[in-house]
Amino acid sequence: VVVIKAKHHLGAGIARSFGRIGITVYGIGPSRWAPGLNSKYYKEKMVWDTYNKDSKETVRHLLRVGKKIGEKSVLLHTTDEIALIISEYADELEKYFIFNRIQPQLVHSLINKREMHSLATDHGIPIVKTYYPESRQEVENYAGKCRFPVLLKGINSYVTLLQTGK
Repeated sequence: VVVIKAKHHLGAGIARSFGRIGITVYGIGPSRWAPGLNSKYYKEKMVWDTYNKDSKETVRHLLRVGKKIGEKSVLLHTTDEIALIISEYADELEKYFIFNRIQPQLVHSLINKREMHSLATDHGIPIVKTYYPESRQEVENYAGKCRFPVLLKGINSYVTLLQTGK
């Protein structure tokens, strides 16, 4: 198993879950100190920060990792960004990795909270009341009439990351 973008604790949890039952796990994270790489169950921890890399560079890196491992491995992503890269470069990556093939347009729709909401309602899946303010003023107006607690998120986490660095 290869865990890509093991930035947060999810990566360590994946490594522990598979490692405890004897499955070999490799981790790829943005730094040696990333919490997601903090597990004794990784056979190898590799540093690759996708934040400042072109998608094609990340794919080339994954192909080098796959070739180095020497056998087809399950590729698990922990971020929307990597899910999108895997879907867009599935033909190249399938030489070394096993993963669910999902059409890139569906991944885009699932990454975008507004589009995901539409998909859910179109398919009869119950979903919480959702509001999409487009300005600070709209947020302030909504805050005056909504019931708390409220969860406020960017529509697209990858775009939010690129815009804010967080």
